Amino acid sequence: MVECHVSITLQAAGRENPALYCHKFECINQHWISDTFADHLKEMGTISCMCRTRHRAEIVRCDLTLTADRGLLVDLVSPGSGLVAPGQYAVFYDGNECLGGAMILRLCLDLSAVRHT
Repeated sequence: MVECHVSITLQAAGRENPALYCHKFECINQHWISDTFADHLKEMGTISCMCRTRHRAEIVRCDLTLTADRGLLVDLVSPGSGLVAPGQYAVFYDGNECLGGAMILRLCLDLSAVRHT
């Protein structure tokens, strides 16, 4: 089951632990450099592009979906950027062109993979 949480704390052993790598999160306060891209996203509802969530992190393919409350659901094809946290910004690209960005509001975590103690 995948759930989106406003506040959650995870502890994990080691920097490469899969529990640290989120691949789906919700964003708010979108800012698009291109009105054409923003209009295309509104028209299509879901669109694919590239995303970076940390400075100098790997840029990975993602799917962007507009939510009912005009937010943005980001689904990374692979959680290569990892270590996503609320309050950070996700920046979206089409090749080398920056399309815009949005603030990460909350993470959508697969809690079935987390061991509770």
